Amino acid sequence: MSSNSNLIYDVPANLAGAYGGKTVKLRTADPCTLLALLDEKDFDSLVSIQVNDLDCDLTTLHQCNSSVPLELMVSDPVADFPLLYGFSALVEFFPIRACISLRPGFSKAVRVAAALHFSIKLEVGQPDTAIIPELIDTLDFYLHSSGVTEPIEFFHSFLIASCHGQAINLWSVQEEDPLLFRYVDNEGRESFPGRLAGCDTLANNPADHQDCRNCLYLARCWGFFKWPDHDYDCGGIKDVFARIEAAAIQLRYDITEEETTRA
Repeated sequence: MSSNSNLIYDVPANLAGAYGGKTVKLRTADPCTLLALLDEKDFDSLVSIQVNDLDCDLTTLHQCNSSVPLELMVSDPVADFPLLYGFSALVEFFPIRACISLRPGFSKAVRVAAALHFSIKLEVGQPDTAIIPELIDTLDFYLHSSGVTEPIEFFHSFLIASCHGQAINLWSVQEEDPLLFRYVDNEGRESFPGRLAGCDTLANNPADHQDCRNCLYLARCWGFFKWPDHDYDCGGIKDVFARIEAAAIQLRYDITEEETTRA
């Protein structure tokens, strides 16, 4: 696969040396050791450190002079959410984002992360129909809770884009756009990110499905929820999109009313 200087590479920490000069995310189970091994120049091209083991040693992070963003990979939300509290004192020094898998009970991890003032990225995948109500409850939490001080993605980007008529799609928001990102496995093999990992070419339009062609949300989704299972039923996701659109309409109305009142 050809190299591109504009790409961001998701790289295991042990292969960091092979990607010198490239823009990288480094994933590790031991952030303290990784930070100790990095030179000052390494931080210029470092987007974030992905922490794959939340039950890790954080001692030296409190003395770290770097403010590199930390991504906390919450793969098992029910088991992992208590471990988020261990990072609470670091939020003053590091931008922290919790990347939370959509598994049953994930909303509890969302609420803990939000209470700790972490930004949040939902690893949405192709959610089961049974989890859509929890996803909608989480959207309501994002829209209406005064305790939410940081973005919850993908809700946040879609709400702002819908409110201001901006072009944006889920591939870029979820950092799975193959034009922008590459994934490097532990053996150094490069692939497209996320759900496109098995593809070797961009020849196929990801939205080239009958269900997508007449979808109201084609410009926003661009076939995201048709991968990897092309037969996935998007009905529940369309409900989520519709609620975000409705919230954007209300937000535009509120802004207009506020401006009129001040005039």
